[in-house]
Amino acid sequence: MIAGIIEYLEGIIDSFGVWGVLLASFTEEIIAPLPSPVIMTSAGFFILEGPFSYDFLFILVFLIAIPYAIGVTVGSFLFYGALYFFGERVVNKWGKWFGVSWDDIERLRGRMKRTYWDEGTLFFLRIVPLVPSVVLASMCGFIKMRLITYTLITLAGVSIRTCFFASLGWYLGETYRRHADRIAEIESIVAYTFLFLLSAFLVFVLIYTQRRSRNMVQ
Repeated sequence: MIAGIIEYLEGIIDSFGVWGVLLASFTEEIIAPLPSPVIMTSAGFFILEGPFSYDFLFILVFLIAIPYAIGVTVGSFLFYGALYFFGERVVNKWGKWFGVSWDDIERLRGRMKRTYWDEGTLFFLRIVPLVPSVVLASMCGFIKMRLITYTLITLAGVSIRTCFFASLGWYLGETYRRHADRIAEIESIVAYTFLFLLSAFLVFVLIYTQRRSRNMVQ
């Protein structure tokens, strides 16, 4: 099924150019299992032609990278908004079973706001395909990162990432799919490892918070 969707999106890019890139990136964002490197390299393979030049660079940036980044950003608002507006409700309803409250989340957000760690991390992860976009969007919504900050960082990071993969698709030619699939496999492995470590860390924090609360009561 996933392979069929990818082939369909590649056909859209091949047929509609820049509008196909935007639509394909939006679709890839809201259908989480789709490997983003394949879509980006496909855009470079189908749209970029000829040697490197100013025209080549213009097409790469304005007809591939920026439209792709816009599609990803708009699609990610679905997950960002869901956690932004309903994350507090979920924590208030279920957090007591894990010894965490929304006040704990607010204190965490307060610490993060005093540094540029969260913005810098988001920018890096948007450039390097290590963590699925849906995870990044959801986490940013959960900690209530400012929408304008999230949008600008996502647009910038995804644009840079797309320039690389689209150029790779142009450079590799017919072999682009094989290399893109390998990159997608690595992305999936790293993503699952990251999610496991993140889950383990959250469980540790919740257990620690619960024990600390019990000690304070005693």
